[in-house]
Amino acid sequence: MNHYKQRDKESIEIIKYSLTEDEFRGFLLGNVYKYLNRYQYKGSPVEDIAKAIHYLEALEYLLYNPNSDNPFEDMRSSDVSSK
Repeated sequence: MNHYKQRDKESIEIIKYSLTEDEFRGFLLGNVYKYLNRYQYKGSPVEDIAKAIHYLEALEYLLYNPNSDNPFEDMRSSDVSSK
């Protein structure tokens, strides 16, 4: 079972609805910075760079699709539908 789907809403959706649009974009950007700052020092550098890119792509997706409830899920859905 996908641990993100154990509740009605994913954590990212709850976070998005508890913040303003600007704050949520800042949250995404903050995660980009977090993973870029630590990639050399914690765990797998490649994994942290991939996570930074993932959050940056979510931010980009959200800028193009501001009504997205969950940019991560919506990006996956649009990737599948575009193939």
